[in-house]
Amino acid sequence: MNATHVAVIITLLFFTSIAQAGQVNLAWYPSTQSTLGGYKLSYGTASGNYSSSVDVGKQTTYTVVNLRDGAKYYFAVKAYDTTRTVESSFSNEVSTTIGVTSTPIAAPTASFSASPTSGTAPLMVTLIDTSTGSISSRAWTFSDGTTDTAKTVIKTFNTPGSYTATLKVTGPGGSDTTTQSISVTTSSLPVANFSASPTSGTAPLTVKFTDTSTGTVTAWSWDFGDGTPPSTQRNPSHSYATTGTYTVKLTTTNSAGSNAKTQKDYIKVSSNTGTGSSAGKFQQGSVAPNLVVMEAEHFTGNTAQGGYAWQATTSYGNYSGASALRALPEDNTRIDTNYAATSPRLDYQVNFVKTGTHYVWIRALGPSWSSDSLHVGLDGQEVASAARLSQLNPQGSWAWSKTTQGGTIATLNVTNPGIHIINVWMRESGTLLDKLVLTPNANYTPSDLGPDETISTTIGAATLPSPWIDMDIGNVGQAGSASYASGAFTVKGSGDDIWDNADAFHFVFQSMTGDGSIVARVASIDYTNSWAKAGVMIRESLDADARHAMAVVTAGNGVAFQRRTTPGGTSYHTAGAAVGAPYWVKLTRSGSTFTAYQSADGNTWAPVSSATISMATSVYVGLALTSHNNSALNASVLDNVSKRTN
Repeated sequence: MNATHVAVIITLLFFTSIAQAGQVNLAWYPSTQSTLGGYKLSYGTASGNYSSSVDVGKQTTYTVVNLRDGAKYYFAVKAYDTTRTVESSFSNEVSTTIGVTSTPIAAPTASFSASPTSGTAPLMVTLIDTSTGSISSRAWTFSDGTTDTAKTVIKTFNTPGSYTATLKVTGPGGSDTTTQSISVTTSSLPVANFSASPTSGTAPLTVKFTDTSTGTVTAWSWDFGDGTPPSTQRNPSHSYATTGTYTVKLTTTNSAGSNAKTQKDYIKVSSNTGTGSSAGKFQQGSVAPNLVVMEAEHFTGNTAQGGYAWQATTSYGNYSGASALRALPEDNTRIDTNYAATSPRLDYQVNFVKTGTHYVWIRALGPSWSSDSLHVGLDGQEVASAARLSQLNPQGSWAWSKTTQGGTIATLNVTNPGIHIINVWMRESGTLLDKLVLTPNANYTPSDLGPDETISTTIGAATLPSPWIDMDIGNVGQAGSASYASGAFTVKGSGDDIWDNADAFHFVFQSMTGDGSIVARVASIDYTNSWAKAGVMIRESLDADARHAMAVVTAGNGVAFQRRTTPGGTSYHTAGAAVGAPYWVKLTRSGSTFTAYQSADGNTWAPVSSATISMATSVYVGLALTSHNNSALNASVLDNVSKRTN
């Protein structure tokens, strides 16, 4: 097909077998031109004067729909070339009169589902239109006077009573209506109650509280009796940092009101009874393999139960440290059930910086086949995956084992960082314990006397409200610390900087999963260097070279948004306002986007900058301080601290 050879369409064929009213099927003979680009079908109610046109491509059939019943229509086609610049003349014209259907259109049938149809106020009911037939509109009417037109409606009935939900659907063939009764009753007060485990132990004592309330409960408020902020979790864990006897109160709430349960003098926290170099907590290592190493004799609690006790001994030689411990008397006794309440227990307080599965190693000795196993637990709880640790050498020599009597590897699951208590119970009397090692590294194996005992001098969690903990990160010249009083954190830290490929600073932190934010006002910062900095940080790990983002106030260089996007990689800087403390900073995470904000009053916020950092889902969030002078401690104060998760 070209400008001088315009194809002429051969006679248009048509037929008027109508599938439904207002529809015509058409067909025409194809053009044989090699340059054919396609066809245009034109039609209208006046001969030769077509009001509608449609490009149908190269197909040679087409169905025209939505034609008016009783009207006469005229049809013709043109061909066009591949450039769409050359068109043929119209084909022959054909016409037909659209018949009027004699089959009436049926009215739709109204129906819907409602769930639930009864309950206590406020009752949220989901209503879904399941009507059938041709529907052009729907109308919901509720007997409380409200209406809606959506296909799916979520309706809340706030007041007790009997209600009717009505759905009317309308279509070309008419309308139909259906109803459903909904009953809303008055809520009754919940009956508050709870239990806790353990209810006694040495400080710091981590207690797991379990809600056992009856009735409908929509909100919980726990007063732990130690002056810390209340918890709104249903089943919280709480760490008691100091000795004392504590009264615990749980308040439960629903739409009918509140009910409280108070257990007076419920939690009893005694003083530390440990001996040796570990007078308090063991600090988990912040770098791989993140070991916790405990000499058996450096327990923080030793509780005799059931007529048995762990006692120091030096009779078997080749032990690590000052002595080993043995469960005595040895009388062939075995305790496999309810051992947390009936077997002698050792407690070791540990500040964990890693969460998840931890592998348990013991260096122990079994003088005989009937005295070669023990149980290990967490926070006073029996843990099946670390029960019946055995595979010891019953020939009078020490052995390392991480295997249970069932042949599985002994593990403990640490769900959140911070202070936890590792427990050891006697399983068979006469068993000796020399050392414990915990690590999240499945490939780590101790040998001989094992690694050196973990230090316990860098932790200040006892002075911080749960779940905050603190520690030095990287190579610092002086040990840092943190304390909390009257709504303010006082943080002390040295360190060269948080910059380049690795960091050295003091970190006050807790864990965060997913998206969230951290806000603080830097109330004051010591001038140990113009680049001394304090502020808020989100950090992927506690390694010195970890990915992180932070919004800080410096001692002499204003606000800054700084970050490291790859482990051990380059650090980046974006300057903010040229101001000093007191000043507010905020850091948010949304997926892999981290955004720093600054504010003079904590109400009006201005963004500093954003960066894309591919961090893990589980991260650490908190307050960071570096002296930028590794020989000097910088003491800074941060208040109005709040952490939020999305």
